[in-house]
Amino acid sequence: MHHQSEEFNLTVSARITVFQALIRNVFWCILPLIGFPVHMVIIILLIHAAYSFFTHTRMVGKLGFLEYIFVTPSHHRVHHASNVNYLDKNYADIFIFWDKLFGTFAEEKEEPQYGLTQPLNSRSFLWQHFHQLLELIGSIKNAPGFKQKIKIILGKPETLSPEIRPQLEKKFLSAKNITNHQKREIQKNIY
Repeated sequence: MHHQSEEFNLTVSARITVFQALIRNVFWCILPLIGFPVHMVIIILLIHAAYSFFTHTRMVGKLGFLEYIFVTPSHHRVHHASNVNYLDKNYADIFIFWDKLFGTFAEEKEEPQYGLTQPLNSRSFLWQHFHQLLELIGSIKNAPGFKQKIKIILGKPETLSPEIRPQLEKKFLSAKNITNHQKREIQKNIY
């Protein structure tokens, strides 16, 4: 959900899945139980939320020397981009040196294109939450051997079978949830 938006603005920072919200809350709720002061957890949550909100904008350009230390809006635009040269880049949340250390850093050099590399073209809340899981299960089911199934589970998204999504869309999406573009794609694959 968070990366599906074809726009990049402050509202994108609030787009998270139900599962992400649950997992985050479980993690943060455990911290006071293992001894962290509640006020410290709350302060960190507020600072993190404000900082994350700030990085989801196109209004702020490059920030000089801060670009070498912190994740800036420029770095985070790259993270959200679907341009081929920006895929799988800039994962860090606060400090950009982690991406430089692990080889996942990319500087913003061209205007990013936002959204998924294969757009969903459906506004279905359930489809937006479960399409990836269903595509993963379908790809695993269709994979020829155990080794290939493990490659799909542990691999990059491009290891998923490209034929799976149109089949799943036909099976799970009603006609009212499918855009005209998607209808043409499904018809192409059927005939």
